[in-house]
Amino acid sequence: MHPLRTPLEITESADGSLAVSGILPPLDSWETGETAPRRAGCYALFRKHQLIYIGESDNMQERLRSHQVSFDEARWLALDGAQRLLVEKVLIWFYMPEDNKEMKRHDYRMMIKKEVQHASV
Repeated sequence: MHPLRTPLEITESADGSLAVSGILPPLDSWETGETAPRRAGCYALFRKHQLIYIGESDNMQERLRSHQVSFDEARWLALDGAQRLLVEKVLIWFYMPEDNKEMKRHDYRMMIKKEVQHASV
């Protein structure tokens, strides 16, 4: 499997705790360039070399063009379906970027838990 397509998995233990497993490449190894692909995936926005925002889209090129967050650099990781939603939530929860601060860590834990429950149905 290509290293940028390594899936993440979330499992829930009997006590309700969540475990994320898999390999997610470091943000500085994500793709970058003049134009993002017209693909689904996650993206990270940087200002003055500082991570400021994590997002996801089904068309990263279009989404980056329309972004209202001011940024100097964008990096992206092509992912499909639920993988991109999961990666976005895990990265926001982990890094808490400046422009994602409206979401509290607890909110993301609960959203991830609900997605795990929904996916296992």
